Amino acid sequence: MELHRALSTTIVAKQPQDFPANPYKGWTKNGDYWNATTKKGAPYFAWSTGYNRSAPCPLVIALHGGGEGGEKASREGANSQMTGWTKSKVPGSWVVIAAIARNHVSDSWHWKNNFDDIMDAVAEVRERFNIDMTRLYVTGQSMGAGGAAAWMWYFPELAAATCARAGAYGDNNPKDVLKKPIMIIHGEKDEAFRNESRDAFIKKTESIGGVVEHVSYPDQNHFINADLIFPKMIPFFQKYKSECPPDLRLINVMADIYLRKK
Repeated sequence: MELHRALSTTIVAKQPQDFPANPYKGWTKNGDYWNATTKKGAPYFAWSTGYNRSAPCPLVIALHGGGEGGEKASREGANSQMTGWTKSKVPGSWVVIAAIARNHVSDSWHWKNNFDDIMDAVAEVRERFNIDMTRLYVTGQSMGAGGAAAWMWYFPELAAATCARAGAYGDNNPKDVLKKPIMIIHGEKDEAFRNESRDAFIKKTESIGGVVEHVSYPDQNHFINADLIFPKMIPFFQKYKSECPPDLRLINVMADIYLRKK
């Protein structure tokens, strides 16, 4: 964190007038949200609500589920993530990107090339929108929940808070998560292996100082309705901000250590 704090003082912040009046220019409309592509050719979806370029806005990275199936399945999963945001009554101002895994495997968000695509999308969005990087949040469903939780363990400096929904969680051995908060939303009728991994994740995270808020739905299975997620997740995110913006160069170094490569 000392390095992140020191590097944050060297960054010259853009002024509101430096951000484009039309941040969506060059993107194509896809229903209620936008199709976007990074300069390196990685596709992603983007959406905003309540945005005003004069005021810094939170940014949410949404990770889809559905292991394997190629880019078509990735797009379907990302579409599901984005639909939850566009169809819910989300108060305040937000910018949301839904990543689309090009290397779509059963643990897509543990792979460095997919992570690099997301960081490229974040860099592009920061050029278009006035983003408050102390209010960067990560959420995900199923496989995306496992990825979001793993990122919290690997590089807790990245997000101010994390929300993992209906995930299966790994058994890595982190030493410190910087007292970062994570919300776990889970249906008790989900498969037993997910419930068991959730319990182990919560126990381990709390043992190393993580702040876990567990939302349990006794009658829900693996597919939890958006109207049960967003009234919990949005106020949770709104409670937290990072002490300083993450330096994505340092995050990339940690990702290079922890994430898998081809």
